[in-house]
Amino acid sequence: MAKITKTFLFPVPEQYCGDVQDDTEVGIATYNGPRYLRTRWVQPDANGVIYDDWTQGCWGVDDPSGFMPCPVDCVEVILDAEQYPMHAAMLYGSAYEPDRVEVVVGPESEPNAEIADPYNLFEAIEPRSCGYDVVNRVWKTPQFRSDWEADIEVPEGETERFSWTVVRNLRNAMLSECDHRVSASDIPDSVKQPWLDYRQKLRDLPADWADVGNSTYLIQWPFDPEAAVNFQNCIERKKIDDLEGIQWPQRPTYDD
Repeated sequence: MAKITKTFLFPVPEQYCGDVQDDTEVGIATYNGPRYLRTRWVQPDANGVIYDDWTQGCWGVDDPSGFMPCPVDCVEVILDAEQYPMHAAMLYGSAYEPDRVEVVVGPESEPNAEIADPYNLFEAIEPRSCGYDVVNRVWKTPQFRSDWEADIEVPEGETERFSWTVVRNLRNAMLSECDHRVSASDIPDSVKQPWLDYRQKLRDLPADWADVGNSTYLIQWPFDPEAAVNFQNCIERKKIDDLEGIQWPQRPTYDD
């Protein structure tokens, strides 16, 4: 199977999930894999609807995994990675994992945000825009990645990762979920106080993280007291084993 290594440049937006191209910066990525890829795509049904516009499989043309008959509702298309390296990198994989970038933001008492490099191919470009148009029988033109629409009603211009409305809604829900931790009269002060401190951090969060502007995905949410204890236990365990099987606590996400 003939393999190639193809390094290419691609446009990036002025801001993360934006739609305006940056005229001063570009991204760089490398594809390393078979030159020719066997790909399969769902065709429109009788009503012209495509129930899944992403690939149903991607293999090197000589890979035995791709020799099974193509499903009747799909079409098989050969992709030349030399001609379409960005599509090949999206479908088959890039040669390098994205770097992590630390963003200095928020109060000094909290860790800085750590995000995937926004100039990485998979962060700058929408993967599904690198698919195949089965109706017009052409490879799609790559587009910048955009943010998801929020699950709640938000002001015009706000989206899931760029919304103080979403942040406040999540913050209020987190406060409600731990009301019982501080409301009972028989809870010892030693148990209640960490929860009071946690709840105060949640209340102060909009003011403490105001410097992120509308980039609210940079906010580092506080651990609740139980998660904080689990996190510290993991740190201690790291000194004596490789952490295999340990469930690390996660900061809340907008999907929670």
